[in-house]
Amino acid sequence: MYNDKQTENDVKVLKEFLSMDLTTADDVFEKFQTIPGAELYQGLDRQDRFIFKQGTRPDRVTLVAHADTVFRGGSVYSYAFDDFGFDEYDDYDDYDNYTFDDKGNYVYDLGQDEKTNDFTKLISPYQIAIPLREIDTNQTIESTIVDGEEIINGTNPDVGIGADDRAGCAIVWLLQNSGHNLLILDGEESGCVGAFHLMTSHPEVLEQINQSRFAIEFDRRGKDDYKCYEIPVQDEFKKYIEEKTGYIDAGMSSITDISVICESICGVNLSVGYYDEHSAKESLVVSEWLNTLNLTRQMLNEPIPQFSLCEEVRQRIEAEKEEQRKKSKQWYKSFTHTYDPEWETILKKYNYGYDDDKETTEDPISSAMKLSKKKPFWTEIIGEQDVDKKQD
Repeated sequence: MYNDKQTENDVKVLKEFLSMDLTTADDVFEKFQTIPGAELYQGLDRQDRFIFKQGTRPDRVTLVAHADTVFRGGSVYSYAFDDFGFDEYDDYDDYDNYTFDDKGNYVYDLGQDEKTNDFTKLISPYQIAIPLREIDTNQTIESTIVDGEEIINGTNPDVGIGADDRAGCAIVWLLQNSGHNLLILDGEESGCVGAFHLMTSHPEVLEQINQSRFAIEFDRRGKDDYKCYEIPVQDEFKKYIEEKTGYIDAGMSSITDISVICESICGVNLSVGYYDEHSAKESLVVSEWLNTLNLTRQMLNEPIPQFSLCEEVRQRIEAEKEEQRKKSKQWYKSFTHTYDPEWETILKKYNYGYDDDKETTEDPISSAMKLSKKKPFWTEIIGEQDVDKKQD
């Protein structure tokens, strides 16, 4: 399908990483340990680990990916969502509301709108019993061609393909001879465990990383965006990334490994072509992955400018965060300042759509508004026009 040997080899390496064991990062770590000069740093806990190889170029960049991956298969939660019609993992956010019956079934309390059979609208308490079943976590990837694009999926419907972030690991592997720093971490999906271990236990490695020009992590969904998170990067750095890639700034939300390790250098996370991460529907568009790989190759072959962090941007980010904290405090105050037995009834109607043990078919927000004799407390924050969205 591909016209040159390099691209064929690149895709072969990608598929090798996507075929590694999904339940552990060991395969990835073992492979990177074969690179001359790559050193494993292991702490007390299993995910307290990373591999680092110092680059040889004076203008080196630090290339970052994480070896761990997560998926919904293997979790009792997944069957409640997949088998009972939920499209996304967070359609129901009370993951602790479960028990096991005497037959070993997994019992989950849900709300069901009997008219629409919509489990996301909590009109009345409802229980479902879901038989537990063992799943096969082995995945076999397969490629399909859609509109001329090669798309990689898995044949096992219970697990994903681990593209988040084995796709990033494949890119770092292919750039191992570029003269830049290589960093592979574990535990990103568990809260950047390996990155925090590096930061707290290996200051000598952290210093080497922060002496590089900047850091690039390969761990974003989609095809053409980038994130710097809350790292106070210079505006010139964002312009540089946009000029070199054509990618679009995706904002500051969430964190990843570079959020932890970039103490004095800029950092960016680039899209690598995967979609529906953390789910059995996970897929990867090969051309989008190749685009990021080749754009990075081109960028790294050129002289690399130095970018430092910007105090003005740091202050701007802190001001934005403070504004969000004020809104949160305002919401909390409006939520709690009249909390009394009447409000407990109101909140019951809003959250569950019932008063004591009496079921109601009335819209819970409308009934709560009637009882409260005032506008819902959240309208002060999100605006009256968005009230109807509150129950989505």
